[in-house]
Amino acid sequence: MPLDARRRLLDWGWLSHIDPEIAGRFLDLATMRSVPEGAVVYQAGADGGEMFGVLSGQVVMWHGHGSTDAQFVHMFRAGHWFGWAPILAGERRRHQCVARTDCELVVIPRANLRSFLAQDPEHWHALASLVDIQGQQSELGGLDLMRRSQEGRLVATVLRFAGCRLGDAPDGPPWNVALTQLEIAEAANMSRNAASRLLVKLEKEGLVTLHYRHLSVLDAGRLRERLTF
Repeated sequence: MPLDARRRLLDWGWLSHIDPEIAGRFLDLATMRSVPEGAVVYQAGADGGEMFGVLSGQVVMWHGHGSTDAQFVHMFRAGHWFGWAPILAGERRRHQCVARTDCELVVIPRANLRSFLAQDPEHWHALASLVDIQGQQSELGGLDLMRRSQEGRLVATVLRFAGCRLGDAPDGPPWNVALTQLEIAEAANMSRNAASRLLVKLEKEGLVTLHYRHLSVLDAGRLRERLTF
């Protein structure tokens, strides 16, 4: 793995919160993979054979098998790690992940991850911190969807997809969100018309810019000020 890629991953997200020596040993197991826009990273029902980290780009997760009733769940972006749970549980994939943009991913094969965890109990503690971080993020996402204010739900959802819900992500500003207004509306549990009206309002205030099939967050800090937690 290129040195600059290692440094970026060590400075972002989960790996920046654990012992640097353990983080370095973990990245020694990794290879790089380029995934083009629209390509499937893995299918629901597939064998859980690899763990992934996002170096650049955006990956979307869907619950289901790609059918018309599949539900959008989350977006992964720089610094996010995913795909580890089926490896630990010995289960098949429950979600489908698709590259929404061209992506550079870090790949940890299942055998490498299991060998890494078997070497030292501290390696398990490091992985447990990832579980805890993502659990807190999921809890916050659930609380955000319980907001009575439509604007609050929308702002929180946009910030989550931009990677800026609790602080500014390292891949901006601006922070591109490669989702349509309809997808953002559905994720915020509101109609497309209501979401579009609020997004236009935020654009007039200079907080976001709307594009065809995506948007850019210009000032994540001011958006977070709209939220009470």
